[in-house]
Amino acid sequence: MPSASAGINAVASALTFAGPRSHVVIGDFEFPTMAQIWLAQERRGASIRRARAASLSPDTLPLEAYDAVIDERTLMVPATHVCFRNGHKSDIAGLVRLSHDRGAYVFLDDYQRTGSGPIDVHALGVDFMVTGCLKYLLAAAGIGFLYVRRELIERFEPTVTGWFGRVNPFAFRIDELDWPAGANRFESGTPPVPNAYAALAALELLDRIGYDVVGQQVDRLVARYAAAAGEAGLLVRTPAASDRRGPLVVVQSVDGPALVQKLAVRGVIASCRGNGLRVSFHAYNTDGDVDAVISALLAESALLERGTVARAP
Repeated sequence: MPSASAGINAVASALTFAGPRSHVVIGDFEFPTMAQIWLAQERRGASIRRARAASLSPDTLPLEAYDAVIDERTLMVPATHVCFRNGHKSDIAGLVRLSHDRGAYVFLDDYQRTGSGPIDVHALGVDFMVTGCLKYLLAAAGIGFLYVRRELIERFEPTVTGWFGRVNPFAFRIDELDWPAGANRFESGTPPVPNAYAALAALELLDRIGYDVVGQQVDRLVARYAAAAGEAGLLVRTPAASDRRGPLVVVQSVDGPALVQKLAVRGVIASCRGNGLRVSFHAYNTDGDVDAVISALLAESALLERGTVARAP
């Protein structure tokens, strides 16, 4: 796929919301791409329901939030694996069990963690998944991936389609639609070929390193950074439990954009979502990188009298 959006749209376009199941349950932690595509389905009859973050712990989204809204009318449950705003890692296996018990599909968005460790879609049991090469798969934009559980493929005929979604694109037929038996039925137009070469090189590199090795390194660095930030008195928004956090850690700031710029001057490249300073780790990072970020944060905090770095109460 050229993007995660293309994959989500292909699946969404293949669904009908006219039957007894018309609800789509969206959690508070979704990336806009996933949420907006399903909101657009309201004009086709979809009814949006919300799984809300915990009021006393707004950076967590427990299964109970989904349990309260998934029912016999639910058709689809889109779910991010790791929240882009706070690093919260969802219990996808638990959500799949809950959703399947009530007859609903689960659509996993793994964009914020694919490449930072191993993933087994069969073990998780998800029905659909999208991800892409832009982040932890170490390549450029323009290449995304769509997974569809094999036994579901032939149930769906997307209306967002194109000539690459045919049995033989080079038959150049204009008189009928034929549908491949594989997931390539969800493809649309010509892929960005140069981007594919970059993606292949990145995937081969990660294969040589090994995703288990990558995951162990990332988990260790995330734990080290979160602990150091907490010990320094900074307000860490990412969950403390190791099984509930992904490869990114968010520290609360008073002025996130300003802090990003000031850290860049010190040689630290980070991003912000709102006033949360987001630091992401991969296999190439080291303990020295963690120490450099903490030192830079403390230096800015002291220099600006806590003007941009939020302290824990």
